[in-house]
Amino acid sequence: MSAMRNPGISVMLAALWLCASASSPAQTFTTLVNFNYTNGASPYFMSLVQGTDGNLYGTTESGGANGEGTMFKVTPTGTLTTLYSFCAKTNCTDGSLPFGGLVLGTDGNFYGTTSSAGSSPVIALPVAVGRSSRSPPRAS
Repeated sequence: MSAMRNPGISVMLAALWLCASASSPAQTFTTLVNFNYTNGASPYFMSLVQGTDGNLYGTTESGGANGEGTMFKVTPTGTLTTLYSFCAKTNCTDGSLPFGGLVLGTDGNFYGTTSSAGSSPVIALPVAVGRSSRSPPRAS
């Protein structure tokens, strides 16, 4: 049955539209972090993952202490913490140039991939939500 044949549906849809538009506040965007290469660079193709602690976690494809990418945490107020700088091990066996973002595993660790694989293209980042470890990623 079309909305034209049933004026009740038209009135309901109009009422819902008015309620939704009246209660939706204007959206504003706030820059939380500016990457400056020393803390990471090129987060273009990455996604942010919100941890159960409310913080945002992600990776940068380059920059950081070794120039090969970072894993970071950002608090809702914009405090940036570099959790790991890739290529920290000899011959970059811990991987470098992370690409594709992170996923949060049921074990509390973050998992991701690097485009320069090291010993494995899939890495387990030993950072559980709510605590951090600066030990190198381990190959999965």
